Amino acid sequence: MANFIDQFFQKHCKSMTDQDIGTKLDTIKFIFSHIKNKDVFLNQARNLLAEWLLKKNSLNTEMEKVLISKLKIEVGYNSVRKMENMFKDMENSRAVMQSYKDAK
Repeated sequence: MANFIDQFFQKHCKSMTDQDIGTKLDTIKFIFSHIKNKDVFLNQARNLLAEWLLKKNSLNTEMEKVLISKLKIEVGYNSVRKMENMFKDMENSRAVMQSYKDAK
């Protein structure tokens, strides 16, 4: 399922409206709620997200954050905290790099 989500954000997300993406994210959350091994999924999703963020391939970070929020509702804050922290770290990194460029 994590690979499906990865492919969704890579290929299909850019041609869809925000409403269509939201509907798809709701479907993903529904399917996720029925998975028994949520930890396995979350680990794989976390690894894929890290890869995306490091390669700067993320097309729609807001929708990715929405998905993480939906997963947080399902499994709790502690389970998705690392993914949220990845986004915060990338935002902080961008801000530091911009400050560095502005200081030159």
